[in-house]
Amino acid sequence: MAGWNGKSKQKPVAKKTSKSRPNTTLKDKYAVCLMCGKTKTMNQYYASNSLLHKNSHVPYCKECIRRVCSNEDGRIDVEKFKQILKEIDRPFIYNVLSATYAEYVNNMKSKAR
Repeated sequence: MAGWNGKSKQKPVAKKTSKSRPNTTLKDKYAVCLMCGKTKTMNQYYASNSLLHKNSHVPYCKECIRRVCSNEDGRIDVEKFKQILKEIDRPFIYNVLSATYAEYVNNMKSKAR
């Protein structure tokens, strides 16, 4: 359909592009843990929505967070856990911790049978 100036009123259609993964560099796939100093793949870090974390991941690897938050017997030290949550800009919600820990204990008991 032509407009008053003889030109079409339809908007131009964008060219379809093939869907491909965005270019990722080694920097995007690996990070250095700020606790242990080891270079690890990004799946070894917890994801983060905080603006404090530039690459959308917590700067400490999962292994270090587990180690820091645990006592010698492997149980969670609540005060250490609260401190690491503050450092990574996450809330402490006691009910979530209790429910998650209870689920973990039940899973461990069922695996032991």
